[in-house]
Amino acid sequence: MAAAAAHRHTKRRRLSPAPAPIDALADELLFLILDRVAAADPRALKSFALASRACHAAESRHRRLLRPLRADLLPAALARYPSASRLDFSLCARVPDAALAAVSSSSGSSLHAVDLSRSWGFGAAGLAALAGPCPDLADLDLSNGVDLGDTAAAEVARMRRLRRLSLSRCKALTDMGLGCVAVGCTDLRDLSLKWCLG
Repeated sequence: MAAAAAHRHTKRRRLSPAPAPIDALADELLFLILDRVAAADPRALKSFALASRACHAAESRHRRLLRPLRADLLPAALARYPSASRLDFSLCARVPDAALAAVSSSSGSSLHAVDLSRSWGFGAAGLAALAGPCPDLADLDLSNGVDLGDTAAAEVARMRRLRRLSLSRCKALTDMGLGCVAVGCTDLRDLSLKWCLG
């Protein structure tokens, strides 16, 4: 009787599925696979993430660019993708100051680029929330920020490591705000001021 029970347990062990070979790969190899998949078809990354838990975890650690459609979904996206270094809000029409504060509190130290070129709803308070906790922010696009004025420019001036700044169509910006940016952002290499009337 005991031999029969032991025989049944060995069968169960043999019939249990073995872990997928992809789960045993190192992260570096999975990242190389993800680079190839993204180069061929960026939409295929979602399918890759659904293949297994290891693929899902690797894809979330690998993703560097986030393009949220709505600002209220941003905290969940930032929690899922902690390695994101670039945020593109160009598909998100309204970005309130609270969303920018959530960005700075969750992934501020790793953030390198923020694109707010087609967004509205944020002001100097949102930019102030980005300025402190995002020391490595190097690229900021505030194009079409028609309501952004000198107060917002003073907050941008606190972002000391900015290398690229776009203020195109920021019509409320004056020479005073530009002076703050010039003094504060000493590493600035590329400044776009198209259609700035102030």
